[in-house]
Amino acid sequence: MKKYDITFFDLDIGAPSATIAEYGVSLNVAASKFISEWKYGKLGYDKARKLIVIHVHNDDLRSDGSFLISDKVTNNGYIRINSRDFVRTVSQYCEVSLTPSFRCLAEWDPDENYLVIDLKKVLDTSKTSDQNTQ
Repeated sequence: MKKYDITFFDLDIGAPSATIAEYGVSLNVAASKFISEWKYGKLGYDKARKLIVIHVHNDDLRSDGSFLISDKVTNNGYIRINSRDFVRTVSQYCEVSLTPSFRCLAEWDPDENYLVIDLKKVLDTSKTSDQNTQ
């Protein structure tokens, strides 16, 4: 058993985060690194826990409803997923406002192959989760 369970922080790329806005979801470089090597991603949400999840996989047979991750990577290493319908649905069911946009903590769940975006863990210092709750 390890004495410590340390997660080292990369000062160059910062905290893994996602920006939630009216157009969709953008992952910063730190969050993008978790999923950029996978072929497919599938968007979902958890109403009760107020989470957005991106389930990643490489299975061509399960590609229905998935997006090609490589198509979403920008030149600067961010991943941008445009879907107004998705974020409007999340806004309604998870009771968060999309204006102004807000940045949330993103964490990797290796057991499920999920990138988990917690809508309650807002990283912007000028905003709190209470301000983003309708």
